[in-house]
Amino acid sequence: MKIQNCLCAGALSLAVVSAAHGAEISNRKMAWAHHTPWHTPFNTSLTAINYYNFPLQDSTGSDLEDWKREFALAGAQGIDGFFPDLVADKGGGPTAFVDALHTMLKAAEGTDFQIGACLDVKTTVDQQVKELARMLDLFGKHPNYPQWNGRPVVNFYTYLSWTPEELAAIRAGMKAAGHDIFLIGNIGVGYERRSFDDLRPYVEQADMIYSFGAGEIDGTTMRSKVELYERLAAACGKELMTTVYPGYYGAWLNGRNDFYQVHCGFDQAHHSFEAANTPKAKFLHYTTWNDHDETSLLPMVFTPANPLITRAYTARFKGENTVTGEPEVVFACHREELPGTLLRFEAMTLPTLEKGGVAVSGRLLDAAGKTVAVLPEKRLGGADFDRTEWLVPSAGFAANPFVTPEFTVAGRTVRLPQVFLVSGWHQNAVTVKTAASRIVMPESELRLRREDGRLRVSGRYDSPAELKRVSLWRNDRPIAVILPETEGKVLLNLCVSSRPDFTVAPEGGEIVAAVRKFGENPSKHFRWNAAGLASSANQSWTPVALTVAGEPGLKLRFSVAGGEPLTLSAGELAQRERVEYGGAVISLSPADGTMQNRAMLNRKEGAFDFFLFDRDPRRRDCYLLHFETVDGRSGWSAPLYPFAGDVAPVPAKLVETATNLETPSGATGWKGRGEYLAKTVPFRTPKLREAAVSPLSIRGGHWDFENDGRDAYGDMPVVIPESMFADGAGAEGRALRFSGKESVKMRLRTYPVGASTVEFLIRPEGKREEAQGVITRSGWSDAVNIYLLPDGRIEAVRDGSEEFKTEKAVSRVPLPDGRWSRVRVVCDNAALRIYFDGKCVGEEKVSPQRSYGNCTWYLGKGDKRSGNFTGMLDALTVFGAAFAPGDPQEPEFRKSERFRPILPPGAPEAEEAGAVTGSWNFPGNLERRAATGVPAFSEERLKNPVLIGDDTLLLGPGANTVTVPAGGVALADNTMLTVRLRRFDRAEPKKAWYALLVSIGNGERKSVNFNFGSGDEVMISANEPEWKIKTGHHKLTLPAELKIAKRNGLLIFMVNDKVVYKTGDDPEKPYAFLSFSTSSPNRDDAAIVQLDAPVLRRLR
Repeated sequence: MKIQNCLCAGALSLAVVSAAHGAEISNRKMAWAHHTPWHTPFNTSLTAINYYNFPLQDSTGSDLEDWKREFALAGAQGIDGFFPDLVADKGGGPTAFVDALHTMLKAAEGTDFQIGACLDVKTTVDQQVKELARMLDLFGKHPNYPQWNGRPVVNFYTYLSWTPEELAAIRAGMKAAGHDIFLIGNIGVGYERRSFDDLRPYVEQADMIYSFGAGEIDGTTMRSKVELYERLAAACGKELMTTVYPGYYGAWLNGRNDFYQVHCGFDQAHHSFEAANTPKAKFLHYTTWNDHDETSLLPMVFTPANPLITRAYTARFKGENTVTGEPEVVFACHREELPGTLLRFEAMTLPTLEKGGVAVSGRLLDAAGKTVAVLPEKRLGGADFDRTEWLVPSAGFAANPFVTPEFTVAGRTVRLPQVFLVSGWHQNAVTVKTAASRIVMPESELRLRREDGRLRVSGRYDSPAELKRVSLWRNDRPIAVILPETEGKVLLNLCVSSRPDFTVAPEGGEIVAAVRKFGENPSKHFRWNAAGLASSANQSWTPVALTVAGEPGLKLRFSVAGGEPLTLSAGELAQRERVEYGGAVISLSPADGTMQNRAMLNRKEGAFDFFLFDRDPRRRDCYLLHFETVDGRSGWSAPLYPFAGDVAPVPAKLVETATNLETPSGATGWKGRGEYLAKTVPFRTPKLREAAVSPLSIRGGHWDFENDGRDAYGDMPVVIPESMFADGAGAEGRALRFSGKESVKMRLRTYPVGASTVEFLIRPEGKREEAQGVITRSGWSDAVNIYLLPDGRIEAVRDGSEEFKTEKAVSRVPLPDGRWSRVRVVCDNAALRIYFDGKCVGEEKVSPQRSYGNCTWYLGKGDKRSGNFTGMLDALTVFGAAFAPGDPQEPEFRKSERFRPILPPGAPEAEEAGAVTGSWNFPGNLERRAATGVPAFSEERLKNPVLIGDDTLLLGPGANTVTVPAGGVALADNTMLTVRLRRFDRAEPKKAWYALLVSIGNGERKSVNFNFGSGDEVMISANEPEWKIKTGHHKLTLPAELKIAKRNGLLIFMVNDKVVYKTGDDPEKPYAFLSFSTSSPNRDDAAIVQLDAPVLRRLR
């Protein structure tokens, strides 16, 4: 075969094999899987940062070799080919991931594995024809590109987004371009129910039809939909591909969405397979191979049984024999469940026996290894798929943080991964799927303690099988790989995301592993060795993860865009958790993002002793060892809580319920179908039970907002714009200020369901014409929204699914405006209570309920009941349990440390010691008024400007110009002046331009100014003495810190520590005098200006 080089859009050099045609697929039954090429096997290590459940496959460091391994892995599961998702550009640019299609085809050469295009996103007919013709010119005759009777196969994921007429035009355009395509159309309809007549015009334009999904959210069963597709295919003379669909995970951890569609153990996937396994179907489609946000079916950490199940389904579909003579039993259960919820353990046999069956029995063990529930023996057939379940009420052993399922299968006893009882909310919402034959149970010891601000990890392991990897996990996230190369060292896991080029160099240590998304090492834009790392031509989607090993004094030097380097100790990085510098975000990684690029262990036994630079420990931090064998088995050690302290059970009113994540509600689940196999299920009607939960089960979070969004109790930090931070209540430090325009999106689905405690400091400001959302959420669940009513009272509302009535409590007294108050809202599943400063001011009874729905929660965001919040919030705490003020069992945590700011490259830094606070010398003709609440625009025409309190000016209508010099401070060399502009609001309607200038002058009619036309942007202007514009506009959100520094005759102007302008001083008449002023050509314009007193500091 002759290899020719062709040029793809984007200057991609592609190899095309000259052959008569690609692979013929019309003559056989096949299994296909949808593939998301942004989750390449090469990037597998990085998936641990964004997902709890991620692939087990290792990376060789070579993109091509990793694809070869992945195809072999898929082939072992009976899958014959992938349809990679190629994303069109609505702007008319080249289709994304065509380069991945090229690499996949190259890797498949020499095998029978097929790679066909799946088109995503609708554009225009002309654009689609142009792009598809380009792709088929390049790839259509490759021996691994699928052909149907010599016609290149093209899958349209967004098939129904086009009209039948547009689809006909695409087909005609492709034929004119020399490609008579075999078109596969996705006619799956999601929520909307479609009829035979509705779909027929689309089916007529396809050659084969299928449904990408296979749920029941449209109110019809999977079987009825397949029957509809069979009738359509027969009536229109088309081929049929049916679908196996396991349910939808949702991308909660990485923040992409808060969705969930039911898995129901094995049942969602199994029911879809039963419907799909029809002789009228030519192909079987797995949705998907690797979309980790949605529906992955490849082997993963918490679903290692996937390959056995899909292999069995594929073999049955193709009519292949799967008899091995050995029983194969797989198990499914939730990794996490709320205490009081009915636990469900499902077992399924795969058809590996000629006849007969297998007996399965088990028990649940507590942390001490004692039996807390017996799972009686059940017999399953072994010659076919057979399922059974055990339903176990959990309230009786809810004082345990977890239970371990132990099953005996054909005389062999195995322990499955633990089920954690979590009070508050699910974080790892995975349905664990394991196979009894694929579990390994090494003996092990694990010891952890805090030493000199670092985590010391030691222990041993002894396995009956050779181990590929032993890794340390915390809270279901991998944080260290146990290898001889790091013995005795201190490890640090980092993640760097940056658009500018950057370098990293350790001092007192070495880089032991590093990966960049889509970047091989060494390559043009990514290179690392023990001494350093360099990454260039970065994108927002090419993060870098690295693991550094060193001594206790390890430091790292970062240089961004060739600028001034930043050197930080590893200990400080670990405590800060997140640093922004020069356009780069440097984070303490929550997981080891290099794990699957590390060397294989290849040992059965060993000991270990090393350290980790890590955040402060949390009381409920749970550590485990994860074992992976060379032959593909896996297992877990017993959980360990080394920092638990007192673990006395906490009394609780538990909701005993059969409702769980799989229960249909709202827009999720099976309509009219139960989530259990049993026809009679206990606790269908929720009821309360007096019980107790382990303090280690109680999820929670605490945010002090000390110029960042660190979580001091849990592990769910948030990123908050710098402009929202302001001085808070005295010793509380910093806080969040809400102007009514902004809100804070918290981590998805981390808000307590059922029993809860929510506390915060609040300072309301401004007049309210409607209720304001203090804490609100989307979706539906038995959680609590909190509102500030127009009269200052607090309202707590619990509005679950449509099955339950809305319940609320309202405080009897209002909160004062302009003052800090501590508010606590507590729900114990029997009553909803509101506390102000420790005193109960409202209480209402509530009924036991339980509902789960997509949940994103916000601070300060309005909803259907409210507008956005105006005022300040601080010291936010949430717990997944009910605690009245002063309850001695309420979890404790350390207040977050406030760190010194890390300034951008080139920004001068000032000393805090010796700071001098000046004043504003307001004109004597100002009218002075006392401060009462948040000042509003004047409704009367002003004869003179009005000063409210010490720092707020009402300007106009009428007198709306003013000039105010600073007193007590003057800019000198090696000093810095700081002014915080808190407010610059203009009344509507605006009559003309209006300017606010914060200026440094030289007393000779010359000045350089921060020049504001609104509170949303600023530019630099100068009076020389003529007024001139010096820079463009810089966007900002108030409050903003304005800084003017002078060093060696250079004036440096900064907004929120970002340098926006530099200019030379006047050597004859230095710039020293600070002032602010307003100007306007129209006296009918009104404005409000609020500035803090200026502060003078010396430069470092």
